[in-house]
Amino acid sequence: MRNKQYMLMRPVAASLLAITAFWSIGCVGQRRADVVIGKEEKIFSRVLNEERIIIVSLPGGYDASEKDYPVLYVLDADFMPSFARVVGTVGQQSHFAQIPEMIIVGIKNVDRERDMFPENVERWPTSGGADNFLKFLTDELIPHVDRTYRTENFKVLYGESNAGLFVVYALLSRPESFDAYLTSSPMVGWCYQLIYDKARALFKNRESLHAFLYMIWGKGDLPAVTRAVPYFISIIEQEAPEDFTWSSRVVEDEGHVPYASLLHCLRFLFNEWLFPESRFETATLEEIQGYYQQLSDKYGFEVAIPMFVYLETGNSLRGRGRVEEALDVFILNLEKYPTDPNAHFYLGEGYWDNGQKDLAIQHYRKALEFNPNYSPAIQKLKAMEEGR
Repeated sequence: MRNKQYMLMRPVAASLLAITAFWSIGCVGQRRADVVIGKEEKIFSRVLNEERIIIVSLPGGYDASEKDYPVLYVLDADFMPSFARVVGTVGQQSHFAQIPEMIIVGIKNVDRERDMFPENVERWPTSGGADNFLKFLTDELIPHVDRTYRTENFKVLYGESNAGLFVVYALLSRPESFDAYLTSSPMVGWCYQLIYDKARALFKNRESLHAFLYMIWGKGDLPAVTRAVPYFISIIEQEAPEDFTWSSRVVEDEGHVPYASLLHCLRFLFNEWLFPESRFETATLEEIQGYYQQLSDKYGFEVAIPMFVYLETGNSLRGRGRVEEALDVFILNLEKYPTDPNAHFYLGEGYWDNGQKDLAIQHYRKALEFNPNYSPAIQKLKAMEEGR
């Protein structure tokens, strides 16, 4: 990523911290403080006739913005280390613009086997309630989240192991419920015949299936994964519609639920999210606008052009002597990010190159209004005072 020259001090999402953890700050005897990555909410489900607990983790800049955000729904959220890893992965990847910022909704279990299994398995007497749990998600939880938070029309479901089986079942049962289905070590083998039959029925009756599926597991995984998932994949390969976007990966040195599963899932889902660095050398405003329009079409919501893409493109145009085109980029960037000192400073640079020095100085000073410690503007104005 090439934006290191800019002072893009976007806050890392607060979700990088462990939920309700109690951390020591400094040495023994110094102040201790709670740090939180999400808040618990209770929802009564009429479908399940019980109270359910969810954990909501918001992007770091949520309160200061008016943006809408895609939502990642995470199963098995009662295992705190795993949930913290999820929000940490999303926070780190979105901070470096590899994926979009997302609202994360973790769903705690009440009766995991009941909810995750689509049919009764003798080993677990309560199993077989996946249809009701899916109805809870689609008819109660998702509407609640959409009413309460600023959500984008893009929903992702993630689950591991038996919860991964549920993710696959949700796709095959109600594919319109989510836009993307991400799963690690899905235990398809517990009810493989049901999964195979539903897959064939779905693909036979659908000429189009605009959804994403990614499955990852370890080479040393459990038999319910290693023996059953490959045959499920063969059905997808032979019968799925052409517009169904899917992939899978076997991790050579891992067993059940590889540690970096979600990272690989997100990289698959948002594999083109970051504008290619090699293209900045020839990029134009029209090119970056076209690129992000294609992303918007792919995901079904408007994908905003990040500020560093505007700035890289503008500075590349400056370097190629195309100053007026660079100015167009910087002006548009300022319209999109009017309170960011970078936007004002680099518009000032464009005006300076174009011989409009008074306008340039106005924007250097404007950058300092938003950040008095913004060093590029300080150095530029100091150099001008010294006649350099």
